[in-house]
Amino acid sequence: MPLAAPDRKPDYELALDVKNGAKHVATVPCEIWLPAGSNDKPLVRFTSRDRGHSSLIQGPYELDGTIYSFDKKPSVMISAQGVWFQRVSSKFISGTEPPVITGVALPEKLIAITSLNSAASSEQATTYLHFEISENQLLDPIQIIETSYTGSRKVRTIRTQRIDVYGVGRLRFTRHYHEQKSQSQPRESIVRDRLVAETRLSLPAESLIAKDPEIRHLVEECLLIASFAARQRTIAPTWHAVDNMHLVKCFAGNISVPEQKPEPSIHDVLIDSREFSSFFKGTLKRYGSLPEQARALLRDALYRVLPSPNKTLESRYLSLFSALESTILWFRRNADFEYTIPESRSWKAFSRDVRSLIDSHSAIRDDLRRNMIIDTVGGLRRVPLRHAFFAYCKRFGVQLDDLWPVFGHAASLNNIRNKLSHGDTYDRAAFEALMYAEDNHQVLVERMLLAAFRWPVTRSNVSQAHLKAYGWVADVDLEKHMRMLKNYSGDLDKPSSESSD
Repeated sequence: MPLAAPDRKPDYELALDVKNGAKHVATVPCEIWLPAGSNDKPLVRFTSRDRGHSSLIQGPYELDGTIYSFDKKPSVMISAQGVWFQRVSSKFISGTEPPVITGVALPEKLIAITSLNSAASSEQATTYLHFEISENQLLDPIQIIETSYTGSRKVRTIRTQRIDVYGVGRLRFTRHYHEQKSQSQPRESIVRDRLVAETRLSLPAESLIAKDPEIRHLVEECLLIASFAARQRTIAPTWHAVDNMHLVKCFAGNISVPEQKPEPSIHDVLIDSREFSSFFKGTLKRYGSLPEQARALLRDALYRVLPSPNKTLESRYLSLFSALESTILWFRRNADFEYTIPESRSWKAFSRDVRSLIDSHSAIRDDLRRNMIIDTVGGLRRVPLRHAFFAYCKRFGVQLDDLWPVFGHAASLNNIRNKLSHGDTYDRAAFEALMYAEDNHQVLVERMLLAAFRWPVTRSNVSQAHLKAYGWVADVDLEKHMRMLKNYSGDLDKPSSESSD
């Protein structure tokens, strides 16, 4: 989002106290714009004639302020965290008046609490909570918008996705519609819609502010599974909660909103829409049942396997291999297959004997080379990646015979990784072959993750039968493309040169 105020009236205008920790820095008049679309972020702009406010560029600041109603009761309370004012500038209107000082900021978090009924009781309150989420075609409800001859509109919902999220409740994914007058064409109206996940809670709306990190994390874990299925990162930067006393709006400004595909296709997804509901519920349940350390590894793999249009081909490839290694590491630890000699005492005795042998061996006469060999002894304890990978595929039945080989070839996926991770590059003539390798790599990691979640690959769009039926071309002329990359493999032209890990 550009760091400039939107071309519309601000949502709030009030004086905000600027604080740095416990220290009060200043009180400045501010304008606040709330996000109007899924790609927008909250924005704060101050305007002042106090010369001292030109120094409000240190940060980070916290902002607090209240708008009072005509009866002098709090109407709206605003708070913002992680505020860094940028583009602080001074402008002289005349030679006799002090300059006008302005600054703009995108807060890391902004909360707006609107009082609805100060006389109402908060006991046994039902809170309606909804998260505004970025687009995901698998979460999109099936709806029909009916427009009458009078211009009125009615939304008829045919089907929605629902899922139980521990600690949050049952989420229902639907769309909220908002109709507003067009500024350029006053007689016309614009209908804006947003994909949302909504639920009900037996908690006061205001109490959710303290629970924001916990609830947001649980919802994002749920959306991560949906992101994997749709091959489209989906996030929830905003939530609204309302009960009989307060309307609470919480906006996260420190989340990168994923770029949306202009025309998403049903063929872009990993899981077909007919299978998605079963996949979503079963996979989230299995993922949630894992200990946090295991979830952290699979979470890392899921994030890295998601397509990112802003990455280069090389960085995208390395992200995929990192996802592969995270998945394998989850398996290593789960199957006690991380170390060749698990017991610490036995390993110390073994490594001591090996170092002693290296020190005394007559074949090594150069102290420098002897020390270099000794430095590699520690790696003997770790099960080589190659062995762990094939053990994983055997354990979970991951099919490999139709894909680019991961090991055992001069242009294997592992050797390509080694070349790229050490700063080497491929000539432009090899880029087409590298793209085919990356496509194969994507399918491989997705199959591995599906296996980790115990979801049959045959019920996905990366099964061998599905890829063949839809004319997948990344497995055509594999030998030709592998020979192309082999010509740029440098010293990695022998299977024996495969990295052990």
